[in-house]
Amino acid sequence: MTDVSMNPLTVILGIKILVTLGLTHLFLFAPQKRLNGLMAQYGDSPLTYRLYGLTLLVLLGMYFSGLIAALGGEVSHEVLALGILSNGGAAVLMQAWSGHPTLRRASWIFAGIAVALLAALLFPDQALLPLLP
Repeated sequence: MTDVSMNPLTVILGIKILVTLGLTHLFLFAPQKRLNGLMAQYGDSPLTYRLYGLTLLVLLGMYFSGLIAALGGEVSHEVLALGILSNGGAAVLMQAWSGHPTLRRASWIFAGIAVALLAALLFPDQALLPLLP
């Protein structure tokens, strides 16, 4: 690790980790009825939600490894690709198949994260520039 400083990539990954952490807790532990209401879905088993929560835990691990790399002045291309596919895919699926207005609006947040991660992948030197001198 050569340089431990805040840069645009660490901010993006840090925010993504915090938001994902909140969602992970929700999908792993919230009651089935609440999740059905939030997701505009209806089902009898919480298994799908719990599996999604587990998937979010895996993503958290990957994002955290990318954050450590970015704090050290390196770009983890694998983490960026994962984030682009995960967030971009979520945005497309939510726009294409969700009739729930709140979920459709939330899809733009996922799209924004995917675009920010794509920018970091295409312009790694700028993504690692320190935010403060």
